[in-house]
Amino acid sequence: QYGSTRRHYIEATLEISPIASVINGVQRAYYTNTSSDTLNEIVFRLAPNTPSVGWRLWVSDVTADGQAVTPTYELYDSVMQVPLVQPLAPGASVELFMRFNLVAERGLSNGIFANANDIFATTLWYPAFSVYRSESGWWKGLYSGDPYYNEMGLFEIKLTHAENMNIAMSGVTIDTQTNTNGTVTEHIVSGPMRDVILFASPIVGKLSGEADGTTINVYYLPEGERAADYALQATRRSLEITNRIFGEYPYAELDVIEIDLRGQAAGVEYSGVITASDDDWLNGNPSLEVTLAHEVGHQYWYGLVGNNAVDETWIDESLASYTEYVYLREAYPDDTQRATDVIDFDRGAYNFFRSNGGDFPLSTINWVECPLQNSCLQNAYYERKEPLFTFSYSVCRQRKIPARILERDQCQKYPPYPPQSRRIHGRSRI
Repeated sequence: QYGSTRRHYIEATLEISPIASVINGVQRAYYTNTSSDTLNEIVFRLAPNTPSVGWRLWVSDVTADGQAVTPTYELYDSVMQVPLVQPLAPGASVELFMRFNLVAERGLSNGIFANANDIFATTLWYPAFSVYRSESGWWKGLYSGDPYYNEMGLFEIKLTHAENMNIAMSGVTIDTQTNTNGTVTEHIVSGPMRDVILFASPIVGKLSGEADGTTINVYYLPEGERAADYALQATRRSLEITNRIFGEYPYAELDVIEIDLRGQAAGVEYSGVITASDDDWLNGNPSLEVTLAHEVGHQYWYGLVGNNAVDETWIDESLASYTEYVYLREAYPDDTQRATDVIDFDRGAYNFFRSNGGDFPLSTINWVECPLQNSCLQNAYYERKEPLFTFSYSVCRQRKIPARILERDQCQKYPPYPPQSRRIHGRSRI
């Protein structure tokens, strides 16, 4: 029900040239005010305009309930504020229309946004609803690291692209039409999702399987066939375990994509899609297996139960890291050393960053002005996740924590942000 309060209907074309990839589209979006406040504007995020990306997402011809309005922009044009003709009372809805144009120059590949080596990948390639909270208003922070603090919503997309392109997107393709000009149009729909990734390439192969009724699609680069089968089996096993321990996987499909992450990460999560680094894409590689378990965990801890992954990275990363341990414990009950190695790695990373001046309160992080973004991200990742991971393991003793997490899962399913935090030994936990 919550997802239906944010709906996106998008028709777009994707054209890839030697100079740039271009998406031209129109979006009709519906927003229901689920807060207790009356709203005078609706805020969208234009993530590709973030300086670390350097692409350009332009918006034009904006209307609110059929009347033309003029948006204003902030923070490198990554924040678009759409004024409303009439204030939006609690429970009321507004229809917003806009045209958009994304220009992505070739050569960039930062692990999340990529347009190089016959690979085009982007999340939030459309104007996306920002998050509104009564106590703080619209979220207008700078995307840094994961561009993931987005409203849950339903998506219906018609994407036209060259016939030779293999496309992977969040959601399910329910129809494909071949056009007379050498293009095809795919009709994609989704359940409640926080983002829609678009991956396009003429060189990838595809391997499919199934786990507990969920279709798994693995997209691999040339010469990655054997590792693709290994990734399929590991993902299937991970889904079966998380379904049993944490609850039903929330989407109809799960896409796994081999991609060049440029050393930025071993894997990245999106709604219904995970990517894994080509550096680890090797048949039988334990690192690839653990990465897939971690990213499958994010389908629950980010996809199902949301949080501000930009400012409070430790929340979803802690639980995804705990999922690694659960996976190894369940998949290899006779080899406890595998799970122990995960604990030792996280503890070692935490101790390293702590000994190098990384032990400071969450509130002191300033993502906008941080002079060394990577060190800030690494500190947030390890210094936040290890305490919760250790607490989950040592206090709840292995078998009790899944029930508590599942309880949290059910009561916080789909809202964008937990309503409050509790304090354990001076540290936050959800």
